Amino acid sequence: MSESSSRMVQFFEEQERLSGRRRIHYALRTENLLTEPYYVRHSPELDMTCSNGARVRIYNTLVDWLYSKHCHRLESLDQPWLAREDVEHYARAVYRRGGRYDNCWAFVDGTARPICRPGADQRDYYSGHYRLHVLKWQSIVAPDGLIVNLWGLAEGRRHDCFMLAQRNLIARLQAKNEEWGKLYCVFGDRGYVISDVVQRSFEGADLTEEEKKFNGDMASCRIVVECGIGKIGQYFAFGNYQQNSVSAFLTNCHTSVYGFVIATSISNTDSPDLERHLDKN
Repeated sequence: MSESSSRMVQFFEEQERLSGRRRIHYALRTENLLTEPYYVRHSPELDMTCSNGARVRIYNTLVDWLYSKHCHRLESLDQPWLAREDVEHYARAVYRRGGRYDNCWAFVDGTARPICRPGADQRDYYSGHYRLHVLKWQSIVAPDGLIVNLWGLAEGRRHDCFMLAQRNLIARLQAKNEEWGKLYCVFGDRGYVISDVVQRSFEGADLTEEEKKFNGDMASCRIVVECGIGKIGQYFAFGNYQQNSVSAFLTNCHTSVYGFVIATSISNTDSPDLERHLDKN
């Protein structure tokens, strides 16, 4: 490779690293990136003018590569860091925290992201619960804050049970239990239907004191799913709107490297290191 070609490759790698990482962090216009101190490059030989169109192409290429290379990890439960001993470790962490199950290893929940009012099919995207037009995702989050599984997009009118059925998640969890050789379950809110692999809180106006205490104990553990998904918006806000899978993957990488203070305080469980998290599967 010639010296000029090498310099151009270096230039585009630098552009991709800085503009891609910063733009995923928050929804900035591409023309505003160069005015941010974060984006200022310290190598004079790379201080070249790059058009907005080129920056968009660089960013889109980065996102496409991350999605094709790594985001299948969020669609599968066959993770290198989800062996039987890992799931048992998670279940013990939940139980030590005060959970009422000794076989609950993760938490499932749906999340909604507001969108502009669409020009067509407005009723499909309108959520009566949030009173907004939204897109929905469903996620399973482990006690250490790692997003185990992520599925979307669903229209705002869809219920959590619909998303559970769309991914055939109950059958997939049952298959994993056969592989693990033990009955494990995930825990969700009152929007889910109870099965052998999905448990939920009690509902109703006339709950007994024991049922209220049960809900409170499990809610103190289940908050990890809210925090795990909330971390996407905290660190990779732009992905909330267009590249949620990429943002979730990068959030998992951040958790593997730096941990997650809230999740650690809840479960006292460390995340697998990044090398194991990115192991081929």
